[in-house]
Amino acid sequence: MISVIVPVYNADKTIKSTVESIINQTYKDIEVLLIDDGSSDRSFEICNALSIEDNRVKVIHQENKGASVARNVGINSATGEWVFFADADDTIPCDAFENLINIYNNSSSDNIELIVGCNYPLEHKVININFKIISPIKLIKATLNPMCYYQNLKSIVDVNIGGVALSPPWGKLIKRKVLVENNILFPIGVVHHEDTVFCLKLFTTIKTVLLTNVNCYFYNNTSNSISVRFNKNRISDMIYAINNAGLLYEKDLSLSEDIDYFILKRVLDCFFGFVTHKDNKLSITTTFSRINDMLTCEYVLKTFKGHRISFFINNSHFKFAERVSLVLIKIKATLFLFLFCKMVAAFKH
Repeated sequence: MISVIVPVYNADKTIKSTVESIINQTYKDIEVLLIDDGSSDRSFEICNALSIEDNRVKVIHQENKGASVARNVGINSATGEWVFFADADDTIPCDAFENLINIYNNSSSDNIELIVGCNYPLEHKVININFKIISPIKLIKATLNPMCYYQNLKSIVDVNIGGVALSPPWGKLIKRKVLVENNILFPIGVVHHEDTVFCLKLFTTIKTVLLTNVNCYFYNNTSNSISVRFNKNRISDMIYAINNAGLLYEKDLSLSEDIDYFILKRVLDCFFGFVTHKDNKLSITTTFSRINDMLTCEYVLKTFKGHRISFFINNSHFKFAERVSLVLIKIKATLFLFLFCKMVAAFKH
């Protein structure tokens, strides 16, 4: 059985279509766990109605504690062999679960703990379904450094049309016992990159992964999603993600370049995502203090100290403006870069 976990918060416009895409799967052995996270709209009412219509739908209500807590409640309440995460504004192709389970049954390994599928546009049809058993290290490298994504995964998926969902929890069938036995849960109190932290912990725990081009998720990228909204705690969340990625230095030296890329991208996001965000109403002093917190954390210092200026100048993984920014940080011209970003933000908004 597949346990589908859906955190729900103020999703009364979309939750019905999401649940219908799940209960209408051609693969019927499922349970749907709707974790209402203290919604203030009609979400809880709609969820209850859906549970009455289909006894495979179960509703759990809690005070508003965030998506991480809701997903953790789902993990602890699930009874299926497999766990599949979905968001309350996305949908799943009707044959997704059947295709994933068929591939699992036709594979040559009995030790598969994770099946990773794709998220293509609605109109894309996969003609020839294929799969490959891969090492989890490839998923880790591609999660930290998307540049590796094309090198390691393009033989399985059509990267020109869609892609593999690596950092998000959705788009994957996960053996529930792996989560339970290894206490793999979402970090509480973290809003940004909590899914990356979860997936990295999962990828470093499992031994066997099945990667397939099966289309198993339709992602709805809305302008009001958490990933694009301004959050004053974004920097502390990124530091948490960096610290978790940094722990991988000791686990596998081959990941060093990929960890560096992940850390440097988070640093750049501080300037070009946090500082310049149109809804950032924090004072210049407060904003710069948050930036300084990022730049003085252990693994960020380690990354900048571990490379010469030429590394940042010649690094083809970054755009020209990003390379210039990294050089400015390297030579301690952070205040200049910060003020430049504030000036750009003022001009844009």
